Amino acid sequence: MIYQGKARYPVREAVLHCCAINTGQFDHMTPFQVFTTVNRWHTERGFSNGFGYHALCMPDGT
Repeated sequence: MIYQGKARYPVREAVLHCCAINTGQFDHMTPFQVFTTVNRWHTERGFSNGFGYHALCMPDGT
């Protein structure tokens, strides 16, 4: 079992969110460049926390 935070709430569900990108859109970009791009998209749309995810998984699985 995985637990969340100091209160150690049990994690019962994990959500994997993917973005709608064109095939090859992030080819030849480093993870930091992809992060920066997605962060900019979210900031431009008014999300105050920018990127807002726990992790970034690249199209090749890294």
